Amino acid sequence: HLVAGVTERVAGGGVLEALDGDDLPRTRPLPLLAVVGVHLVDLADPLLAALGGVDHRGARLQLAGVDADVGELAEVRVAHDLERESGERLALVGVALDDLVLVAHVVALDRRDVERAREELHDRVEQRLHALVLERGAAQDGDDRVLQGGVAQGPLQVLRGDRLFADVLLHDHVVVVGEHVDQLVKEMDTINLRVIVNLSGGTGDQLRQTVAAMKGRYPDRFVVFANLNYDDLNTPGYGKRAAARLEQDVKNGAQGLKIFKNFGMDVKYSNGERVHVDDPEFDPVWQKCAELGIPVLIHTAEPSPFFDPWDYHNERWLELKQFPQRARPPEKYAPFETLVAERNHLFAKHPKTNFIAAHLAFYGNDLERLGKTLDSLPNMYVDIAAVLAELGRQPYSAHDFLIKYQDRVLMGKDIYDVNEYKWYFRALETRDEYFEYYRPRHAFWRIYGFQVPDEVLKKIYYKNALKLVLGIDRKAFPD
Repeated sequence: HLVAGVTERVAGGGVLEALDGDDLPRTRPLPLLAVVGVHLVDLADPLLAALGGVDHRGARLQLAGVDADVGELAEVRVAHDLERESGERLALVGVALDDLVLVAHVVALDRRDVERAREELHDRVEQRLHALVLERGAAQDGDDRVLQGGVAQGPLQVLRGDRLFADVLLHDHVVVVGEHVDQLVKEMDTINLRVIVNLSGGTGDQLRQTVAAMKGRYPDRFVVFANLNYDDLNTPGYGKRAAARLEQDVKNGAQGLKIFKNFGMDVKYSNGERVHVDDPEFDPVWQKCAELGIPVLIHTAEPSPFFDPWDYHNERWLELKQFPQRARPPEKYAPFETLVAERNHLFAKHPKTNFIAAHLAFYGNDLERLGKTLDSLPNMYVDIAAVLAELGRQPYSAHDFLIKYQDRVLMGKDIYDVNEYKWYFRALETRDEYFEYYRPRHAFWRIYGFQVPDEVLKKIYYKNALKLVLGIDRKAFPD
């Protein structure tokens, strides 16, 4: 059986975390299997070549995938400067599975090559290319250690065995078939991860397929959120049609709506006008969410340093150096303050709709401001995905904030990697001091545990999720 994987993570299971961990102890070539989600009707030239079984030689790897933000094909050309040691060869072998996936077999990549490719792909495709890279061989023992060791090694001991949590804001799209869904559930069990929410469910046929693939074998272990389609944005009456599509998606199994970061920044009308976050055209969608009782998880803007000048004053300098396309210069993007003001106005305009602002609403570096915003917007919630470094450098403030707003914060993680949850557990459950964060480009500083009481942990891990996301089995969680 092949794994049909559709995810925003290029390196799954911690296999290729060579820069941030020790999962690749050797430098010999790693055979990899990449499964890339595409719509065959929109095949780009690289895919046509791959489907023909063409061998590509040289330092360019060409892949294409579905844009997770706009639901369209995106041709991605990467790895043009992979710093190869010698004339390695990339062999692409294409296979169509149910008109949904392309399988590309990449061979003869040394460790250094893989590191550079992983970083290139992770950025350029972070919200664009749905891909799942599965290690097959040299680094296998890395995953084996995870599955065999479970939560009994090192800092993972801080997670008590009777605690279960729903990671409700996982920013991954993972579709697995056959026995591989069993493997995913086994991984989840090693860390007491009861429920994963896939925020990239799509809409229409894609949504139905995603629900069937993820919930067919384990209906109580996965939740799927729908997404909007902007193809008919310029046709009058878009908002009402989008609301009707969402209603059908909920009938087909969706349990929430995820709005990607392109909404407010990149989505535009045909006349070039930016779609504002609080655009009235979308009011029927938010009203429908209130009517259906489903939450809206919305990613608005980016970390504020991405909007600032790229100089030595910018604490995300390293990340912008590695991935300059993450910068949001004023000549191309609306300012950070404009975007968050539109978002907050949207929340205020629809008080009956529950909104979850992703990534602590990008106020993680100003918890006082976040608290005041939550006070003014009772229908606003936040998740802690990809902001652990912000909380971990201010442990006293983080501790007090999480206790005060314990009913408004949800567990979340941008990328599924069973190895990385231990940092969340350690920060939330201990008072450990001055330990390294797992992704240096997010933080050049070390972090501290901000241990919160068990009752608060239960709310962050699963109780708040149970309150907001209908259909999760409450009996699976302790009181």
